[in-house]
Amino acid sequence: MRKIEPFRFKNFSLEHHQSAQKIGTDSVLLATWINSKYPLKILDIGSGCGLISFILAQRFPEAIITGIELDETSYLESLKNLESFPWKKNISFIEADFLHHNFQYEKFDLIISNPPFFKNAFLSGDSKRDIARHEFSMPHISLIEKCKSILKDQGTLALVLPPEESQVLLASKILHCNRIGYLKNKAQSNIKRHLTEWSLEENEIKKEDFILRDDSGAYSKAYRKLGKDYYLGF
Repeated sequence: MRKIEPFRFKNFSLEHHQSAQKIGTDSVLLATWINSKYPLKILDIGSGCGLISFILAQRFPEAIITGIELDETSYLESLKNLESFPWKKNISFIEADFLHHNFQYEKFDLIISNPPFFKNAFLSGDSKRDIARHEFSMPHISLIEKCKSILKDQGTLALVLPPEESQVLLASKILHCNRIGYLKNKAQSNIKRHLTEWSLEENEIKKEDFILRDDSGAYSKAYRKLGKDYYLGF
């Protein structure tokens, strides 16, 4: 298998060749889109090579961040990436199954995840990739129930999901959705993902469109604004 080059951001580079799920737009966008204000304790579920944790460490340098990852090679790659990361003092990674991990009395101000979400797609035969991408490895109802138990009273859960999976969680009312970003590739495109924020308190849902590219195919002003501190060339 051809080695994938490190993904280079403005202030750090990340190896993701060994990780079950490679670096992609959804995770970067979720980590930069969330509106959490100065969280002190953050949990990154399915942390992979560490992407979301590293972006949040740059955004919130005083926060204590824990990444939890089931796949061993992804976890080991996150440790390798941590060695050269400029804001590494408050980040740690653990290799564990989130749904079965005992957090004891820990509570978090912000819990964030780009969870596996494929339900009906064919399995690739690559067990690591299938676990990272398919919902059987972390059912979303179980995910949100566990998150509810470890979320602080004023805390936020942030998830990026396909629209149909977002609707399932909205109907469950386990947590209350307070903000949805309808992610589209272009203004005329179908909604690709829901960027979502959830809490223990019910409030009116703030809804917004988020367009990745303008009609010419260039990145939108909104995307450039979120990514300007991270992406090269933004």
